[in-house]
Amino acid sequence: MNLTRPSIGNPTAVIVAIIMVLMFGTIALLRMPVQMIPNVERPLIEINTGWRAAAPEEVEAEILEPQEDALRGLPGLEKIQSSASRGSSSITLTFGVDVQLERALIEVMNRLNRVPGYPPDVDEPVIYAGRGEFGWPCPTAC
Repeated sequence: MNLTRPSIGNPTAVIVAIIMVLMFGTIALLRMPVQMIPNVERPLIEINTGWRAAAPEEVEAEILEPQEDALRGLPGLEKIQSSASRGSSSITLTFGVDVQLERALIEVMNRLNRVPGYPPDVDEPVIYAGRGEFGWPCPTAC
């Protein structure tokens, strides 16, 4: 009640106070740095395995399926995308934003070591790890 009576008695001061609040609010809003779309990079791991002169069907049956079976259920894994071509296979693993890349890489290497066996002339799988784009290569033996 103490503020109401003087406000009713002096409407000019109330209008000036409202204009000043709006003016300073607008200035603060324009100077505030705002990032509308943050840069979010998902951890990605790609596994490439070569098998000279093998047909895509053989690559899928002998390499891709055992690797996919071993990699299913990785913590934080959101998507597995694989492809088989003549003489090679590729698996791309996409993880959640909150997953630590180093831990995911260690878990992928451990799971790949559990694959029962490859045909005799299959190359060792090569792992590429990065965020958004592929970074450093790391063979499964590292």
